Amino acid sequence: MISLIQTAEGALNETHSILQRMRELSVQAANDTATDDDRAALQDEVKQLKSEIDRIGTDTEFNTKKLLNGDLSGSQVGGVGSKLGDATAASIKIDNFDPTTNAITSGISQEVQVKVDGQTFNLSGVTGADHFEFFQNLESALSSEIDTYNTNNPNAQITKPKFEITDVQSETSMDFVITSGTTGSSSQIEFRILEDTGNTTAPANTDLITKLADDTTWEAGSDGQLSAASAQAISDLESIDKLTMSVNGNKIDVDLTTVAAASYSANDEIAGTGKLSADLKTDIQAALDKYEELTGTDFGNVDVKVKDGSLVIESDKADTVTIEFAKGTAADALGLSGTGTSNTGGLDFHIGANKGQSINLQINDMTTKGLNVADIDISTREGADNAIKSLDDAIKSVSTERANLGAVQNRLDHTINNLSTSSENLTAAESRIRDVDYALAA
Repeated sequence: MISLIQTAEGALNETHSILQRMRELSVQAANDTATDDDRAALQDEVKQLKSEIDRIGTDTEFNTKKLLNGDLSGSQVGGVGSKLGDATAASIKIDNFDPTTNAITSGISQEVQVKVDGQTFNLSGVTGADHFEFFQNLESALSSEIDTYNTNNPNAQITKPKFEITDVQSETSMDFVITSGTTGSSSQIEFRILEDTGNTTAPANTDLITKLADDTTWEAGSDGQLSAASAQAISDLESIDKLTMSVNGNKIDVDLTTVAAASYSANDEIAGTGKLSADLKTDIQAALDKYEELTGTDFGNVDVKVKDGSLVIESDKADTVTIEFAKGTAADALGLSGTGTSNTGGLDFHIGANKGQSINLQINDMTTKGLNVADIDISTREGADNAIKSLDDAIKSVSTERANLGAVQNRLDHTINNLSTSSENLTAAESRIRDVDYALAA
């Protein structure tokens, strides 16, 4: 167990060093003393460094188990509820789409930048005699690029977005929709028309730009939107309706002061515009803070997240705090009735002789995608400036992961010492029993 942790931590030490080097290069590229050629050379090194981070993330293993590619990510959570709504995909919708309109002025091949679920694809020479042909060729070019990317990144696959025509009103009026192949807050689909692949800030002079600016609806992906029934049930809750929660076996009633005072509607984002997750977090934390004030017991800070349309409640002391919800009106409306703490993902280390004597370890995705640095491009001053912030966040994530691994390793050291002491004392006790003089006792 300790050797596994040391293997992961040693690999992250190198990832940490690579990120520091990438930050140095970004600072250099952010200065106007660097020329475009200088920045291009710096970006070449950044590209190689990103590839090495991915190699470390995908190849680091212990006894054939991949350690850093996200397979062991997870958390100990309390109250993974039933669905209140569905997760949605990001989409682009061009209203009143006219497929016959010329797409490219004077037949010029177009440069298009497409972002799909955090990965950027620069497509060169997309052509089309009209709008419809342009989007057909765009889909084909993007599909080819995604195939190449997936072949080169077997552990970080991108799902192809869907291109479709809907709501046909006439030959020249219909809706054209591009939808991400994934759902949730990480779902992303967006594109820009560029002057050229080296100039990512200036849109080309084409009538398609006007169409996109005037008639396009952009929808972000959501971890979940309230169904009409759930929105009504939660809106009907009153302040007298208590959410009964058991924390480490201690019964705590949550006053739904904030939730009951709010109103929720169908299609509200559970963690977005409707703010249900934020409202519930406020009420649960107030109950925990009040319990600590009365008893001195600190159960940590609670977080309310959304996963695929369900509420997920967890404490930042997840290793030592368990949360369960009793059935009731409030718990039913929030989808939390009868739910409780569970380990999802990660590795279970059995550290005792009896059932349930184990600890759980999770290691997050430490590839460039998991660290949100896969898109870094310092070939422009603006890109280099943005990269500095992204790399700071990535360095913090790696530092946090290494700290967590170190904490678990230290805990295991103490566990081993305690088990050794227990084993010695049990052996001594068994010896005294075995050596007792029954004749003398009689």
